[in-house]
Amino acid sequence: VCGETYHMKLAIADGSDASLKSLVVFEEGSFQTSGAGISAYAIDGPTGFDNLVLIEGCLDGELRLEPPACAAEVLDVDLNYSGIAINGVDFAALPTTFSLQGETVIIPIETVADGIDNEGDETLNIDMYYINLEGQLDTLTTNIIIRDYIAPSVDMKPVYICNNDTVVAPNINGGYPPYGYLWSDGLETPTHAFEVGDAGEYSITMSDWCG
Repeated sequence: VCGETYHMKLAIADGSDASLKSLVVFEEGSFQTSGAGISAYAIDGPTGFDNLVLIEGCLDGELRLEPPACAAEVLDVDLNYSGIAINGVDFAALPTTFSLQGETVIIPIETVADGIDNEGDETLNIDMYYINLEGQLDTLTTNIIIRDYIAPSVDMKPVYICNNDTVVAPNINGGYPPYGYLWSDGLETPTHAFEVGDAGEYSITMSDWCG
């Protein structure tokens, strides 16, 4: 029970066997109550993608706030946002104060597609200020990155077929894999084989993980 004082008593017996010893091992800090926590991360991103990176207008995240064990029923915290990313501009406005009521809170981080390319990675630093169990002002920090979304584009040059079949593979720029392919003749593969007699104009429509 939080706030109560407890005493631990141990009785250790060591028999006459000189080759054996009795001992008790305690993990350092194991008798302390756990502290508050804060973390920001991406949710359900592409396979293998860094979960500390969000993508503008495509991949959102969450801000997780955890009150310390044995905290007051209501713990008021202040949240401060700094870095290149601006609260309410590069992502939907997040609260600057919050009341934790003894439970972990998840706040969505919704990125905004601002249509500005080549901004580079925008850092977002989030500080949480609160009064700890000793009555002192305490601070926790988490960081995440918001990255530009650049839609995939395809570069293909004219192909000339002489006596041999030719396989065409489009050069993809931008976007995030996995990619989807749809050729104008209905083929849905990343490459297309052509042979003598296939002269004509072909096009490809692409999609990426962001859609």
